[in-house]
Amino acid sequence: MDKNSNDARGSGNSRGGGKPSFTDKVKYWFDNIMTKGMVAKIGLLIGFTVICVFLAGFIISLVFRQKDVGGSVWDSFLHVLDAGTIAGDQGGISFLLVMLILTVFGLLFMGTLIGLLNNGIEAKMERLAQGKSRVLEQGHTVVLGYNDVTVSLLSELMEANSNQRLVPVVVMDSMETVEMESEVRNRLVVDKHTKLIFRTGEIYNFDDLDICNLRECKSIIINAENDFDTIKAILACKGKLDQIAEEEENPRKVYITAVIRDEKNEIEAKLAGGDRLKLIVYSRIMAKIMAGAGRQPGLSYVYSELFSYEDNEIYCEHIKPENSLTDSVKMYDINHYVENAVILGGIPKVPLSEISGSAANSIDEDIKCYSFPVFPETMEFKDFDKFFILEEDDGSMKLLPSSKSGHVIKEEQINMDSVLEIEPVKIMIIGVSPMLKQVLYELDGYYNDLNVRAEVILSHDECIDINNYYLKGQEKFNALDITIIDNVDIYRLEVLERVLDDTVTNIMLLTEDKGMSSKEDERILMQLIYLRDIRERNGYEFNICCEMNLESNTQLAKLTGQSDFVVGSNLTAMIMTQISECTELYEFFDELLRTEGSEIYMRKAKTYLNFTDQTIKTDFYTMAEAAARRHEILIGIQKLKNRDPECRRCEYEVPVLNPVRWETGNGTEMQLVEFELLPDDLLVVLAEN
Repeated sequence: MDKNSNDARGSGNSRGGGKPSFTDKVKYWFDNIMTKGMVAKIGLLIGFTVICVFLAGFIISLVFRQKDVGGSVWDSFLHVLDAGTIAGDQGGISFLLVMLILTVFGLLFMGTLIGLLNNGIEAKMERLAQGKSRVLEQGHTVVLGYNDVTVSLLSELMEANSNQRLVPVVVMDSMETVEMESEVRNRLVVDKHTKLIFRTGEIYNFDDLDICNLRECKSIIINAENDFDTIKAILACKGKLDQIAEEEENPRKVYITAVIRDEKNEIEAKLAGGDRLKLIVYSRIMAKIMAGAGRQPGLSYVYSELFSYEDNEIYCEHIKPENSLTDSVKMYDINHYVENAVILGGIPKVPLSEISGSAANSIDEDIKCYSFPVFPETMEFKDFDKFFILEEDDGSMKLLPSSKSGHVIKEEQINMDSVLEIEPVKIMIIGVSPMLKQVLYELDGYYNDLNVRAEVILSHDECIDINNYYLKGQEKFNALDITIIDNVDIYRLEVLERVLDDTVTNIMLLTEDKGMSSKEDERILMQLIYLRDIRERNGYEFNICCEMNLESNTQLAKLTGQSDFVVGSNLTAMIMTQISECTELYEFFDELLRTEGSEIYMRKAKTYLNFTDQTIKTDFYTMAEAAARRHEILIGIQKLKNRDPECRRCEYEVPVLNPVRWETGNGTEMQLVEFELLPDDLLVVLAEN
């Protein structure tokens, strides 16, 4: 080792790894103070200033002897705080020079202090803008994840809160708070009943979840961009809620509502969420609704109204027996005692396995059933704890007064001999959506139950092999005869016109993208324009049902003359909102959207009523009785828009659910509303098959 190396080590130079010098220690101490934030910096500045003020006071007192030490320190302090104090100083040049130095030091002190305060306030404001402060609300709904579906979610939550005083909703995502809030307020009008709070954070980070105050929340909705983030968020929320439950003596049961797009991830999501999770499988519910709407025009409206908070919606409530409604009233007779709502089902007081009767014994014990059509018809009002009610608002249902509950059913109008008419069906499905296979199975199950066959044509782009990619290894369909049209560009007008003929009864347009792509909506809109042109020029009678990703594009779809469409993002938001507000609805919706249990059907009025003339005048209760005798629940009607019997293609009005059945006449006496129906008008019913 050379001499220079020894000198470097012996000199105490810290850069060489030797013993740190006093200067190094001071610098290290100063650096640590600077990294401790605004308070530490201000403290250091004030400490240094106090030392300088006292030192200057002692010097002035000892050298110039104008005042004692206390007076000199006070004068020094005033010069530091107020630069104008020097204007009143009197003395020699040396004294005035010292005062001038103190004044300049004071200017530096005040400037530095103001700068530190300004930087601190800016940092705090920036942190607040980032949405990192903890939410202190109670009874709030937490929405984790921000995307196009979130806007629909917030819209539904505001509609649900319209009859409340002020309900807080917390939205958290990795997006900047200011950006989220600006976008929401540009797209929605936030009403006075909802308080929107935005926070920035990772939806699956434990510390960030603390910001949302899950301890005091009412429910959690997870709306992530992909299934993987959804599962991580479910796992994090479940862990946080379980941790909170262990810390409290009487913990509340907070549920998590989430949606996954791919059915393959269902098991993982349920394992992550356990009994706290209410999971929605997007592909499954969309396949069910698209299959139904594709074969029954207008059914998409029914589902949209049932799942949304506009007009009529479903609530789960207790009903107190009063007026003429007693505990012994039979299940199918309950709606005869209701003035302005429809009771669809209920939660029995005992499990189905304990209910006597052949109908109950035929039900799988593992399946929870809640709609009336699946229960034994002998069940009575007293057998149910709560009821699922279709009404305009929660708590708005009214029972008929005793004087009106004895209204007469028009027995002569009830038709029990008719058989459901099945017309030839030929469905063309355009688009290879990931849910195509599920749609086909839903159609197959429906027509198999009717013991009829349906012809299905699958049309797609020439570069996709449906037969191998989507149907490979699957069981043979029992009721569908499938024809595949390939090697053609089905998205061109001339090709569409060549493959269509007057035997096609229904057309379904499916999106080909797993995400909520606006590009797919553009393709659907172009096909709607082509199909409308082909239908008008050739006089075809086919109905069209299309899937769309974004609600904003439905207005353009209406301009093409299309009125029957299913908006995936909007429908998902509706269902998640309803379940988060009332967890009992999860089981009812699950029954409504699965193959087993009850479903929504739209059937011709002549199936239920005797038509001795072209039209019939009847009331809601007679129609409800006709449906009840078939173990069905009447929930609405749909009338023909074009009532000309010579018209080839039947167009229907928008379905009316829970129609008004009583009106006030010239006086105050309530009178039954009579509906004038044609044989081909439709009754909307809830039935098991």
